[in-house]
This record gives sequence, C-alpha cells and structure tokens, in this order.
Amino acid sequence: PGVQIGTLGEPIELPVCIDFDTMALNQMPSSWRSTGTAQAEATGHSGDRSLGLFLSGYSNARYIVSPEISTDSITGNAISVWLKNEECSTVEIGTMNSPNDYNSFFTLLSCTPTSEWTKYTVSMADAPNTARYIAFKASSCSWNNSTLYIDDLSISGCAAYGLRARDVNFD
Repeated sequence: PGVQIGTLGEPIELPVCIDFDTMALNQMPSSWRSTGTAQAEATGHSGDRSLGLFLSGYSNARYIVSPEISTDSITGNAISVWLKNEECSTVEIGTMNSPNDYNSFFTLLSCTPTSEWTKYTVSMADAPNTARYIAFKASSCSWNNSTLYIDDLSISGCAAYGLRARDVNFD
C-alpha cells in the first residue's frame, strides 16, 4: 500500500505514517487545520521536527485536525502517536466528522502528556462510522508558553506494512 499526505480536498489513504520532519520550520502543513497557531517546531521525537500547537494561556480548548481519511470506515484502525507538553492538564485524541464542526469531536483517549515524549496508542473501534478526521484537543492550558507537540503519527499500524513514520513527505 502507498503512504501519502494530501492537501485539503485530497484524502489520506491508509495506512499513513507522518513524522513532520520534511516540513519547513514554522510552517503549518496546508492539509491540516487548527483553532490556534500550529506549525513545525524544531523538536521531534524521532527527528528534527514535530507539529506544535501553541496554547499560551487559552481558556478555551484548542484543536488540531488531520486531513480527511479516505475510507468507508475508520473504526477498524488504530492511532499511534508521540506527544509532549508541559502545562495542559488534558489532551484528548479523537475523531471528527467535519474539520470545521468541533461539536462532532469524539474522544477516544484522554491523556496528560508530560515534558518527555510519550507514546499513546488508541483503537478507533468506538469511533462513529461517520468520522473522517483525526483530531487532538488540548484544554486547561494556563502556562504562558505552552505548546502541545505531536510527532510520529501512524494510523492503521505502519509497522504491519513495513513502513516507518519517516516514509511520508510534505512536498
């Protein structure tokens, strides 16, 4: 199977493995959306970059949303991702039906990342059949310079296909 990362309007084919290392520093991949400042940061789990969502002092939840996933149902898949954060008490990994409908956010896992990279793996078995996007929701952020870092994201188990996160390009 091929691995790709598309632009908006070009859905992701599964499996997908994303490490963000080929992104230009301080740039946001055009295929992702956020409700705050999100960009490539000069810190990564397996390489030089990660996707960072700046959370400085926000009282409202902040979201970062993947491109659309091209499949009839994402419920037979799993998400594996490395997260790092210092001051947000809650980060939720979930799905959405639409990239602009934050009310459609469905929590699959609630976690509390620390300042050390930590791997989280969650099944999408309970996700709604209408879900087409992976999303991260950060809330309860009070620190002035807090950033949620996301790296080495895989959907549908890249290792089973002999793939690594580094196999995706952001050209």
